[in-house]
Amino acid sequence: MKPVQDKVYNAVQKMAANKAYDIIFDKSADLSVFFADSKIDKSDDVLKELGISSPGKK
Repeated sequence: MKPVQDKVYNAVQKMAANKAYDIIFDKSADLSVFFADSKIDKSDDVLKELGISSPGKK
């Protein structure tokens, strides 16, 4: 599992640097999110950075 986690972490780091993000939350962790507008969800961008198609997209 560690190699996959490292790839995701590196993709997030690269995306954050390229897009000048200051913080990215992991909604899958034990973090409570009261509101998340879909236009700020960067999950698809991380998947794209990893070369993975988003579910439901080609």
